[in-house]
Amino acid sequence: WARTLKLLNDYDVILSGGTGVFDDFRDTPLGWPSVLLRWCVAARMKGVEWRFISVGAGPIVNPIGRAMMKRAGALARQRLYRDDDSYRFMQKLGVDGPSDGVVPDLAFLLAPRPHAERAAGDPLVVGVGMMTYHGWHSSAGVYESYIDLHVRLIEWLQARGYGVRMIVGQTPADVGAARDVDGRLKSKVLTAREEAAMSIHDAMALIGETDLVVASRYHVQIAALKMGRPLIALSYGPKSDALMADVGLGEFCQNLDHTDFDLLTQQIEKMIAGRDTYAAQVREKVAAMKAKLIAALKELDPRA
Repeated sequence: WARTLKLLNDYDVILSGGTGVFDDFRDTPLGWPSVLLRWCVAARMKGVEWRFISVGAGPIVNPIGRAMMKRAGALARQRLYRDDDSYRFMQKLGVDGPSDGVVPDLAFLLAPRPHAERAAGDPLVVGVGMMTYHGWHSSAGVYESYIDLHVRLIEWLQARGYGVRMIVGQTPADVGAARDVDGRLKSKVLTAREEAAMSIHDAMALIGETDLVVASRYHVQIAALKMGRPLIALSYGPKSDALMADVGLGEFCQNLDHTDFDLLTQQIEKMIAGRDTYAAQVREKVAAMKAKLIAALKELDPRA
């Protein structure tokens, strides 16, 4: 508390941008919920204006954590959410204000990476996002199911002659999952370059060598859309469902905890058959989201 209050002496406004700020994924009330509440209370005590910009919200499973995050959100001057579901979630908690609203994820401002040159006749390449996923509340059984699903998926793709690129979204955590999947494959996929990926920029570069992407980690999904790639999302939260709806790909989203493998293969085949149409749709939707985000951010700057 003393350090927080001292640091706030140097600021008039704090913009808290991006990420799922208002959720308790793999956390307890004494983790992120208490940290967020401390900062927001301290900012109010010091007269510092706090604004949440393009953040995600929900679910918040623990009732104590929910109360703490509700209070933290209510202390802010403004809350802009990255999707309608997040906005509605906080409204249901009773957190709302006249300047609150929805703007796309801040990551849509990032510049895409160059696309790789592909020779005519090269096999179609599917990017498969890796995530060390243990469920909302950490479970070894959930992780094993995740690994088994992705081994089965990659072997299905390989059996049909498709190329596969592993997309590591968060290091070092997701490298472990990539290695565990690769270790069970009959034909190895993971490369040193994929293991060395360190950022969303690296993920975009790898995605530039694919034709479509199957992913569960949210910012790998964002990276795929930024690169204009059709996306199939294995969702572990409402943020992915909302993102897929925003780009018109809601039919290509499944619950990661209850994935229907036969449906997944059907979704992949449908997307491959219409990939040019879906890619054009993604590029159009992402351009519109970027324009909306730029306009919203300009409104925050009185000099604009």
